[in-house]
Amino acid sequence: DDVTMVVEYYGQKEDGAEVDMKHAFTTKIGKEQTIRSKGDGLSGMCLGEHRRLVIPQHILRNKYKRFLPGILDSVKTYLEVQVTRINKMSWHQFESGLHMAMLEPVENEFCNRTVVAGDTLAVDYEGTLENGKVFDSSASRGQPFGPFVHGKRQIIEGYTETLEGRCLGERWRMTVPPHLAYGDYGVGDDIPGGATLTFDVRLVRLNDNTWSEEVRNKKALAWEEIYKPEVCEEVAGLDDELYIHYDATREDGAKFGSLVDNNPPYGPFSLSG
Repeated sequence: DDVTMVVEYYGQKEDGAEVDMKHAFTTKIGKEQTIRSKGDGLSGMCLGEHRRLVIPQHILRNKYKRFLPGILDSVKTYLEVQVTRINKMSWHQFESGLHMAMLEPVENEFCNRTVVAGDTLAVDYEGTLENGKVFDSSASRGQPFGPFVHGKRQIIEGYTETLEGRCLGERWRMTVPPHLAYGDYGVGDDIPGGATLTFDVRLVRLNDNTWSEEVRNKKALAWEEIYKPEVCEEVAGLDDELYIHYDATREDGAKFGSLVDNNPPYGPFSLSG
């Protein structure tokens, strides 16, 4: 697997005194990457998992010293490791205390737009308590939760935090602390007060668009050739300086652009950014 992890490390002398060499960096584990590990305490880690590893001095000299900046091979070393990405899945920690594992991200080429305040949304979900008991789900209700308007306090704050910037069809699992869920009072007999909740969520509606297998494979960026000169004098390259005339249409049908507004061409710009 292609795994990215955040690594912090610090040293300790035989008398227990800590040695000043603490650093943090992001690295990968796997073939031809920074760390290659089989049974070193790194393989088998879960997305979001945090481990403390003790590295013996002889291993430091032979294996880890070349990529741990400032490390000392004369003291016992501890690695604080957290996995933040496995292949396309990623782990996110919010300042609010919420944790989110992005399980099925949508690539940019398949994402028409992302969620912003005021969007009308619906989600498929399953909510569980800390003991693993499912307290509610869209499957048991026979329909998604929604529609609701993003940013209007029509849903718990945990949803609001994780929905911002999401693409239609993305699926994630979030662990929501009580202050972002139902607080000290809970909800009836199903959710006790002070409960930390876990939700498995997929965004299935974004305004007038709904998620389906057809949508999953439909590229957001597409083009149609309207006119092409018989003789092509020059072909646009990534680093060329370009100018374009254009017209565009908003979601409400309103048109804008240099052709519509009789403005000069847009530019200069390059395709490489």
